[in-house]
Amino acid sequence: MRINRLLGILLCALSVNAAAQSYPSKAVRMVVAWPPGGGADIMARIDTLGGHVPIY
Repeated sequence: MRINRLLGILLCALSVNAAAQSYPSKAVRMVVAWPPGGGADIMARIDTLGGHVPIY
């Protein structure tokens, strides 16, 4: 039981460090596998409004 508590505290301490990293560190690219003008394309474009995400 004591080892579980120690392991839990250790994992919490490591997760704080991971949360401090800036995300994303490089450009994000969204790939839509359907033709332009279709429902999937329109939803992808609405989803990326306000962000600078190129859609391919």
